[in-house]
Amino acid sequence: MDRAKVGHSPVDWTSGESHVLINPRLPAELKARVQNANLPQVAGTIWLGSSGTTSAGSITLYGLTKTGFLIAAESVNRHLDVGPNDVWLLTLPTFHVGGLSIWARAYLGGQRIVDRSLEGWSPERFHSWVDEAGVTLASLVPTQVFDLVKLERPAPRSLRAIVIGGAALSEELYLKARELGYPLLPSFGATEACSQIATAELRSLEGDAYPELHVLSHIEVKLIDDEDRLAIRSPALFIIRADVTMSGVSVLWRAGEWYVTKDLAELSFDETNPGRVWLTPRGRVGDFVKVSGEMINVLELTQLFQKISSSADFAILPVTDSRRGHEITLVLTLPDYTRAEHWLREFNSQVVPVARISTAYFVHELPKSELKKILVGELKQKLGLS
Repeated sequence: MDRAKVGHSPVDWTSGESHVLINPRLPAELKARVQNANLPQVAGTIWLGSSGTTSAGSITLYGLTKTGFLIAAESVNRHLDVGPNDVWLLTLPTFHVGGLSIWARAYLGGQRIVDRSLEGWSPERFHSWVDEAGVTLASLVPTQVFDLVKLERPAPRSLRAIVIGGAALSEELYLKARELGYPLLPSFGATEACSQIATAELRSLEGDAYPELHVLSHIEVKLIDDEDRLAIRSPALFIIRADVTMSGVSVLWRAGEWYVTKDLAELSFDETNPGRVWLTPRGRVGDFVKVSGEMINVLELTQLFQKISSSADFAILPVTDSRRGHEITLVLTLPDYTRAEHWLREFNSQVVPVARISTAYFVHELPKSELKKILVGELKQKLGLS
């Protein structure tokens, strides 16, 4: 097989060399702290930052094995029926698991990669990149899907599947994209597992309904405790974690076969084929807070406000309150100032009284990761909230 066809991978998948891949745009002090950190030396380890890092002064790194990456990649290739004639478009950074995993998949399958990860994103550029190279496969985040839908241009005909990760994709946005012909496959993944845990099947594109997510072959799943927290087992799991903070480096080796995540989920099983498991994400442990004694799902509130505001760039934050436990707070960007009152009135009319938004803040921009996830810790710090 001609490995040269896949371009220049940031790692050598056959060597015992280890790599630390971090965001070059990290604050200089934090980047220096990571570069000088005394990380455990394990052959063939790839250190990646968690996409959920929320503080400007610290970062969590996961030590993943090259073998684990390739096991996960093989599972995804089989799930997507990847063949030698497929062409991948890479728009995600390679210091993130979503971008690096594409290199692993192409290494195994010999596919060509159109690497645009260092170029500025725009929906117009996406179309030209796909059309010029006959791209068939891509991986995007919901923000990019939003941009494509806003452009209102039909999807390029060469595309046969786009895996959507990084954050939850709303049903409304999914349906709008499908109307334009985009072959979206929503997924649920984690840095800790070398990318995808569960992904919609190709046959879901034969219908119009928001698809269920099929647990991939390299992963075993189960639910634990009363909260239905998701536990996973896989040879692709991280082996070690390092928390790099101002005070130093804290190292934690993963113990046992099962890893208990902070994700909440529902599982269902195919009665005719017990090996087929479907996963429905239900948010994270921190998404549930008590307000005046009532349990409130912040993820559901976020999804409702997203539906009402349509195009707003916002964050809904639970803020500690000494009397009520928490208050629900909204943060919007300044361009949406004039429409905020209408959205708030509509939102508060549709939720239970304790979940109504009590305070709104306006900022020039929301702090976000490279994958457009809102950095909640940094935002709260900026606003002086706890």
